[in-house]
Amino acid sequence: YFAQMQKNGLLAGQNEAWGSYHINISDWRWEEMLLQEVIPPILKSGYDGLFLDTVDSLIARDEPTTKIIRLIQAIKKRYPTLKLMLNRGFEIADRVHIDALLYESTISGYNYKKKEFSLFSYDFRFLPKKAIERYSVDYWNPQEPEAMARIYKIALMRGYKPLVTTMSLT
Repeated sequence: YFAQMQKNGLLAGQNEAWGSYHINISDWRWEEMLLQEVIPPILKSGYDGLFLDTVDSLIARDEPTTKIIRLIQAIKKRYPTLKLMLNRGFEIADRVHIDALLYESTISGYNYKKKEFSLFSYDFRFLPKKAIERYSVDYWNPQEPEAMARIYKIALMRGYKPLVTTMSLT
């Protein structure tokens, strides 16, 4: 769908770190495309859920949370049995119907400028009001298995189903 989205002006900039693009959710054509063209083949392929990645990027780009919430509500209304996992987006997590929440890089992260991993000194905790599945993904150097094990244990203590992996998710 990338070429179609690019041609129709549905992209709103690039994430240089990951080589990915932001979607312009303010354009009603994106919602229509998602609901009518993107999701149906996913369901026909046997999948029963969607992973809504880096929702916090939309919030950081000053997209009104009402637009993000409306889009998620439109997905749930059209596909009520479709499971939704939200990556971050903690600001809206309690205001939308989701089945799972991913806590990405809340224990450790990678500094692209310094090219190094670090454990965060703050104790990030967000507990949704509704009982839902909580997962985490944190990144670390695979040459340091003791540090990876420590991150994994922290995630378990916070009640997450953890994944500690490389930046390339391998």
